Amino acid sequence: MRKLLFSTLFCFVALALPAQQISLSAKAGLNMTKMDYSGFTLDELYVTGGHAGLSSEMCLAGKLGLLSSLSWTTKGGRLNGFTIDAGRYDEVVRLNYLQLVSGLAFLGKHFYVAFGPYLGYCLGGTVKTVVGEYDSTRNPQIGTDQFQDYQPADWGLSAEAALKLKKWRLSLGLAYGLANTIPTRQGFGDSPSARHLGAQVGLGYVFYEK
Repeated sequence: MRKLLFSTLFCFVALALPAQQISLSAKAGLNMTKMDYSGFTLDELYVTGGHAGLSSEMCLAGKLGLLSSLSWTTKGGRLNGFTIDAGRYDEVVRLNYLQLVSGLAFLGKHFYVAFGPYLGYCLGGTVKTVVGEYDSTRNPQIGTDQFQDYQPADWGLSAEAALKLKKWRLSLGLAYGLANTIPTRQGFGDSPSARHLGAQVGLGYVFYEK
């Protein structure tokens, strides 16, 4: 999976070479994410997080461009409610991802709008669980085996819009996960599933233009 991420990044860099115009920026901001579960009756709530990384704007032809980014980003969610057996139940999941995003963009003079796929690789995280009077925090197991907590790979669709303020970029992004982040459980009638949904606001600074 890591080889796929870096191979894809190399392809984007190669695409940038013949581009008419290119700009590179450093970017950071805040995330609001939740996990959309199937088969759960508890409330699914959003959690806050952050992101930081590098992004590029490449002009391909006229106003048509390619917007790409490689960043560290947090995802996760919160389950909250009451169970018959244990009473109060509250679980907060925060996962760290290395994420690559690339999409076609309309590059205006003072703004841009982009849409395309994303591909992420989970680096780990934390799970804090409160069941009744019991409180625990642990590091989830990441892998494809059915006994692991979460899959390493995540992919989906993303959209982003930003204002161009000279060398600054004020952006708003949305992400819609398509991957099931929970490994398939053998022997279950209905294997549980969860996907990431989220929004983010970011501020970027252009440090290179050609």
